[in-house]
Amino acid sequence: MFKQLLLIPALAILMLTGCNHRKCSDPEPRASCVMGTVVGKTCYDGVLIQVSGSRQIGSAWNGNTNVISTGGDLPGFDTQGQTVYFNYRPMGDAEWMPRPCPAIGVPSNTPRMVLSNVSSTACAAVIN
Repeated sequence: MFKQLLLIPALAILMLTGCNHRKCSDPEPRASCVMGTVVGKTCYDGVLIQVSGSRQIGSAWNGNTNVISTGGDLPGFDTQGQTVYFNYRPMGDAEWMPRPCPAIGVPSNTPRMVLSNVSSTACAAVIN
């Protein structure tokens, strides 16, 4: 009986702090829609996109400027030269899952972003 009484406060504490982990506190993707061009794809970085306009969220990669990586596959939006529109937010370190890659190499230094609302058609309001 005593063990059961101790269990009740422990469960209550867990219920109250249940959303005190990273997933519950992740920010929503940014409301602004940006345009970019797919400039490459690597095993380590996923799809690499050069962001257009004055929004400087990326870094230099392979002769391109303002490049971000998706950290993984982006089916239907991974053809080099393809224009994509999307919302984004920075990807947390805990969200990136390094993939085993058969080639020898290392991930690039491009910022990893979580993309949402990815489309090949322009958004209502594209931020430059």
